[in-house]
Amino acid sequence: MPASLDVSASEAAARGGASAQQQRPITALDISSITMGKKIGKGAHGLVKRGKLRLGEGGGDVDVAIKIVPYDDPESSTALQRDLSILGRLSHPRIVHLFGTCDNEEDEVVLAVLELCEIGSLERIIDVCAGDEANVGAGAATALLKALGGDEVPPDGSGGGGGGGSALSVVRAARQRVTQLLGGPLPGIGSAFFRIVCDVADALAYLHSKQVVHS
Repeated sequence: MPASLDVSASEAAARGGASAQQQRPITALDISSITMGKKIGKGAHGLVKRGKLRLGEGGGDVDVAIKIVPYDDPESSTALQRDLSILGRLSHPRIVHLFGTCDNEEDEVVLAVLELCEIGSLERIIDVCAGDEANVGAGAATALLKALGGDEVPPDGSGGGGGGGSALSVVRAARQRVTQLLGGPLPGIGSAFFRIVCDVADALAYLHSKQVVHS
């Protein structure tokens, strides 16, 4: 299962239990090892950008998601500290990995460097795969298809005019790629459904073993 479909601890975990479990030290990253890219999202507590993290000697670069929280936002800082206190105790293939944090004093922000969920959320996949294909946005389908490593992305047909045949071809290609990767179509009770359920259950069982309660 790609990490993109896994349970994010910062979203799946609720409060409490942090003191009951040993927390691994959170790595303090050097700002020079981080290359910031384009914005990929905005949450209630700060921006999220795509970026690169240079690993240790000979480790190369890895794609990451960088959560940016300003110093002067106490609510966001508190939320980030809560997330870090949870993620600092976790190490599981079905849960987003925390590489470390960095203080960017020049911009007066804290950076939390996380494993990049290339595909995005499970909700994003369901939005493309469920319902009438004519009602699915070509842009969303194209982005998902690219994230899933589709060999060819048909024209998205977003220029208007015509019957939208090229837009439908993008949606169909994205759905076909999901079916290939998960062993069956979504939605529905089938191979893909049970694969996702098993992966989520695996992650939740691990969270519970660490005294982390999901909400």
